[in-house]
Amino acid sequence: MTLEELRLKFKKLPHIELIIHLFAYNVDLNKYEPISDFVVPEYIGFINGAWYAFQEQQKKIDDFLNAVKGSVLVESCKCKPEKVCLE
Repeated sequence: MTLEELRLKFKKLPHIELIIHLFAYNVDLNKYEPISDFVVPEYIGFINGAWYAFQEQQKKIDDFLNAVKGSVLVESCKCKPEKVCLE
């Protein structure tokens, strides 16, 4: 998943969707910056903390999916989908 795809998913999260319009994404720094001096400071920390956590969680998901996809056990399992494989 590209960074842009990840950002689009992030922006759709319920709590993020409420305040994302107050921020511009800085590509060079990979963080959100307020578009106005009147943005509540806690929102700045919230949005960037959430963005960091979202990215870290996605890395864990991607690592897990890559491990499962490359797993010898998964590839060698010859069970039918409706049965549990105990090989």
